[in-house]
Amino acid sequence: MRYFDYTASIFTRIRILNILKNDFLSVIKDVIRDHEDYEGFPVPNTSSLKLMLIYKQYLDTIYNIMENVSRFNCFYLQKDMSQNFTEQCKKNKENKYSIPERYRNIIKWDLEWYQEVHLIRSNMNHFLIGDYDVKRTEKGQWIFKYENINKSKRGPHVDKTHSIERNMLEDIEEFQNSFFNF
Repeated sequence: MRYFDYTASIFTRIRILNILKNDFLSVIKDVIRDHEDYEGFPVPNTSSLKLMLIYKQYLDTIYNIMENVSRFNCFYLQKDMSQNFTEQCKKNKENKYSIPERYRNIIKWDLEWYQEVHLIRSNMNHFLIGDYDVKRTEKGQWIFKYENINKSKRGPHVDKTHSIERNMLEDIEEFQNSFFNF
């Protein structure tokens, strides 16, 4: 039964990711309009704050999916696996588990995302919320940038760079495209 519970939870979270992506794309239109109305001067308003909120919810959902995947792995792949996702990934890299190669590659990819998400979430939740910047390239492409300072000294974040800069739209598109292609 536990196997089914985690499978259902993962699928529910995947549906939530899709809703958040659509919400993000919808709010982008308002942010662009506001940016043009204020002639590029960044004004923290409802639209831009919604964009940050949706981005944070999106990252939280990725994090939660990975945590559910770690439990799923224990029930489905190997009963003696650690329930900690980071530990599972570490042991996976060291070939400590006998799991199919295709799934081993998925876990390696997941770990990269998990570590990035963990760094951003850790700072957003425990230190600074961060900020955003909206820019337009010379080619007319919009960039929705998330910026923060790494204040976290927790585990894997100690050696990370001082500043955190992410392209929010790129992150969402990259995760969705890669995650759903496995």
